[in-house]
Amino acid sequence: GMNKKKNLIMGIFLLAGVSFLFSNLVQQETAKELFERGLYFEETKGDLEKAIDVYKQIVKKFPHERTTAAQAQLHLGYCFEKLGLKEAQKAYQNVIDKYPEQKEVVKIAKEKLSILLKAQALAEKGEKEFRIRKVCEGSDVDVSGEVSPDGRYISYTDWETFGHLAIYEIATGKKHDLTNQTEDEHWGNVIRSSWSPDSKQIAYMWWNEDAFWDLRIIGIDGSKPRVLYRDKDVFPQPADWSPDGKHILTILENYYKDKVNQVGLISVRDGTVSILETLKGRAVYYLYFSPDGRYIAYDYPQKERSQDRDVFIYSIEEKREIPLVQHLANDHLGGWTPDGKNILFGSNRLGTMDVWAISVEEGKAQGSPRLVKKDIGLVSPMGFAPDGSFYYGLRINIRDVYVGTLDKEREKFLVPPEKLTGYFVGRNVSPEWSPDGKYLAYISIRHPDLSYGSNSLYIRDLETGEEREVVRPPEIRWFGSFFMGGISWSPDGRSIILTGRDKKGQGIYVVDVKTGEMTTLLHSEVRLFSPSWSADGKAVFFTERHDKEGISPVFRYDMKTKEKKEIYNQNPGIFYMAPSPDGKLLAFATFEKYKEETIGVLMVLPVEGGEPREVVKITDGGCMALAWAPDSREIIYGKSLYAPSGSQRIEQGSELWKVSVEGGEPQKLWKMADQIVGVRVHPDGQRLAFTSQTSWAEIW
Repeated sequence: GMNKKKNLIMGIFLLAGVSFLFSNLVQQETAKELFERGLYFEETKGDLEKAIDVYKQIVKKFPHERTTAAQAQLHLGYCFEKLGLKEAQKAYQNVIDKYPEQKEVVKIAKEKLSILLKAQALAEKGEKEFRIRKVCEGSDVDVSGEVSPDGRYISYTDWETFGHLAIYEIATGKKHDLTNQTEDEHWGNVIRSSWSPDSKQIAYMWWNEDAFWDLRIIGIDGSKPRVLYRDKDVFPQPADWSPDGKHILTILENYYKDKVNQVGLISVRDGTVSILETLKGRAVYYLYFSPDGRYIAYDYPQKERSQDRDVFIYSIEEKREIPLVQHLANDHLGGWTPDGKNILFGSNRLGTMDVWAISVEEGKAQGSPRLVKKDIGLVSPMGFAPDGSFYYGLRINIRDVYVGTLDKEREKFLVPPEKLTGYFVGRNVSPEWSPDGKYLAYISIRHPDLSYGSNSLYIRDLETGEEREVVRPPEIRWFGSFFMGGISWSPDGRSIILTGRDKKGQGIYVVDVKTGEMTTLLHSEVRLFSPSWSADGKAVFFTERHDKEGISPVFRYDMKTKEKKEIYNQNPGIFYMAPSPDGKLLAFATFEKYKEETIGVLMVLPVEGGEPREVVKITDGGCMALAWAPDSREIIYGKSLYAPSGSQRIEQGSELWKVSVEGGEPQKLWKMADQIVGVRVHPDGQRLAFTSQTSWAEIW
């Protein structure tokens, strides 16, 4: 017993000795060795926070090793500046004040501090001089166009005329239709537009009669449009005109074949194409010629599928790309100033999306970026007017989950619909009840940048109000389609399926409710909608959207055999599909022509396939959501209201209705000013959950 006790005591002393020795070895790491470690974190790993910790250790522990301490203090300034932190100024000032004998380091610190102070002064001046004014706002306002070079008009897509091209006269506020007066098709659809330098013509992307996109040109004098470029596999997006008006800078997105983005010049005279650059896997959207026509500025992701972007310049003469703004932050191109001496860009390097400017000469950056305007948001640049006014657009989308309770006959609300949560208002979509009715799953965006790719799945305990997050794996870019039946809970309550996208394309994923583990069910090269479990949990139903062919087939995926079987493919536009709880029918919403109008139609289809049967026509609106009652006898649907006015479509809110699956007169349950999508009925047959959305845009 005494020997064991003696051995234990010796072991403790030995362990203490080793610990002391190890501690001394760590403490003996020299200032230079620590500095090398800091440089490794800063320059090799890009981990600025770890580098800052190391540099702070050097300054604190080795004050007498003046040369190394001064270098560490200088690099503290570098790291703070890269992070966009105000501590950079203080760090550079400390070099000047505390290490005056280190002349070379002090000289660099003074230069860096001078630049920062000038930038701050310019920013403060810019904040005072940068006056903003709202031009227009509303649900019918679109921000995919541009201000005309003469500053008189703004081009835009007019959704009141189902997507035709129109121009807005800034001085009077009057709207002038263009394609609605000249195109043969009643259903136009313009995605993007760009003005010619003389403000007399507009290039735009048009959805043609053969169900793919053209690049067209139209004069604002009412002349007929002209097709400039047509390829059924390519989305030709006009980005800018060359200053001489001879070419249109175009993004050629080959979506169907190899998903390659190319930047090209298309001749206005004959439509011939000259490819400038190929950007595989990296989406580019905003591109602008410099005023002298020698350079093109654009932004694209820092790496494939990244949400953070950098700004570049392409030299047309040298045929090479020149980095302009490279930063850890997310940087978006705004455009060239009219004199060609500066480029505006948006950046979140200070924590909010701000407007910055950088001087440019001969295609290269001159000096550091200057802050112009704080916290402007993620805007869509719309160009400069001749007086230097910069126009930009803001899109605002407010989406929330509402829950209400109906009476037993489902004829009226006993408890009117109210928001599910007061947190993260405007960012919650796609509700789904658990089969036992104890939980509600939904998708929520809780990242400051509000991008759809930053959402997660949340499961709420309805009794306690507690929520659990199912974290989206980094390889999946986003969750769910909030308006096309986003998520579905399995009948046994163990799994949730939802749509998303990863590097292989669109996918349907299965989430283990207990563990949060996520597995891929299937992939598709086209868009997937309305994933829904069958009543017995043995299969999954979903629709595919084939834009190129203009079809929306319905599929059944067998969970055991992994067989994907098409069960219906007769209707080109199937929306909001849901299987009945008794496992016999599929309900879906679509559109059809009725008395010269396009109306919504609610239909049902046997789950084995066959001919669908009409349940109800929606003559004064469209079906925006649908769900079955638990007894499979009724369908509750969301109706988007609009008042036809010639060829115009004027939004007037939405309503909740119910209808017998056998047809008959539908009954209105609820009306609200916002749009209702994604309806779900609780297993008790009384509680309803749905997504409400309201959208508008502003031009400043």
